[in-house]
Amino acid sequence: SNSSTNLNPCHTFTSPGLYTVSLRAADLQGCFSTYDTVSVVVFAEPEADFVLPEEVYCGEQQVIDFANTSTGATSYNWTFSNGISSSLTSPSVTFSEQGEYSVQLLASNTFGCQDALQRSFRIVPQPLADFAPILIDDCAPQTVVFDNATLNATDYFWDFGNGEISTDANPVIEYNEAGSYDVNLVATYDGLCFDSLQLSGSVNLLPRPVAAFSWEL
Repeated sequence: SNSSTNLNPCHTFTSPGLYTVSLRAADLQGCFSTYDTVSVVVFAEPEADFVLPEEVYCGEQQVIDFANTSTGATSYNWTFSNGISSSLTSPSVTFSEQGEYSVQLLASNTFGCQDALQRSFRIVPQPLADFAPILIDDCAPQTVVFDNATLNATDYFWDFGNGEISTDANPVIEYNEAGSYDVNLVATYDGLCFDSLQLSGSVNLLPRPVAAFSWEL
């Protein structure tokens, strides 16, 4: 309601603007005073908002640009959980270690109205896929041990080019037929960051000779 008979009313102004508030009093005999009028100025509240490019970043050295999309604000105060703060409109911040980080933006206008927004993101290690096949000789059939030298990975997916796959860290695979095989490894850190390596013809096997002879008396 836009009117009240309470002694000390409380009213909510839902939109910014200039409002006129009038009060008159009445005694027990029903006689009214003249109106006493004041003006109330309601300022627009700023709305804090910013763009976080990614929720997960791969690689421990990251320079992140924070795009400020706030409205109705004239000044900003950024607080980052790595101990850095900034009053720039759209700062760029360097994060040097993996971990969970939070970002808070406090947006203010010239009338002292404020709004705050907090978001979080994660920095995880970037896997670097690397491996080498270990063979006894170059003949089929051949048991091949794959020596996994990958860095910063938690899970692996192998394709050995012979129809077999594996998720073992250091798989041992039997190649029964001669031929040239392309081996592909996809390494991941918690399913968030990935790297892959394909070694074309890394397993190249020749037919194994079969010894035979005959004799006559």
